[in-house]
Amino acid sequence: MVAGVLLVAVVAAGLLLVAAVFRHFLPLLRNPGAPRGSFGWPFVGETLGFLRPHASNTTGAFLHDHITRYGSVFKSHLFGAPTVVSCDAELNHLVLQNEERLFQCSYPGSIRGILGGSSLLVVTGERHRKIRAMALAFVASTGLRPSYLADVDRSARAVLAAWRARRSTFAFCDEARKFAFCVIVEQVLGLAPDEPVTGRVLKDYSTFMKGLVSLPLNIPGTPYARL
Repeated sequence: MVAGVLLVAVVAAGLLLVAAVFRHFLPLLRNPGAPRGSFGWPFVGETLGFLRPHASNTTGAFLHDHITRYGSVFKSHLFGAPTVVSCDAELNHLVLQNEERLFQCSYPGSIRGILGGSSLLVVTGERHRKIRAMALAFVASTGLRPSYLADVDRSARAVLAAWRARRSTFAFCDEARKFAFCVIVEQVLGLAPDEPVTGRVLKDYSTFMKGLVSLPLNIPGTPYARL
């Protein structure tokens, strides 16, 4: 009896694996006219290579290798979906100039799942324009406050003073992100950078950003599942 159950479980797992592999590579068969490229491994595709950190003055190993092998426009599998990656300036200009006419803005499923269907990044057309106008009006009103520049200057001086007090190296990117975040929460939420709640909000924001650009795997322990 136990052996029979195990056999059924193994067969079912094998069929699911075959189905997942077939589903992963099916777009390659359906779109023979698509640009050259690679889909990588099932489930993860080429997302891990795409997200690998690189120096800010380079395009990174992923783009360099793919452009060398396939050209400036190539297909890949990123964030759980078949994707065409364009590093061609003329094509990118054409896409941006013809949004909502020839092309429609879209984001990976992980972003839609986290932000929701009514987010500014997800909605399109007239709804996007209305939400964008509301957001810009709110941000513009914040910048008109008399104390805005003084608050930014005070925050910048506090950051520089904290750097001088350190006795070890640190990542400038992290500090720049923290400075920008503190300026935003002070202007929008009225939270001072030295308040304990600001630190907690920053921690939640860091968790949010890690999940936003990650594989959409809702498995305990993954950045996506933490959200």
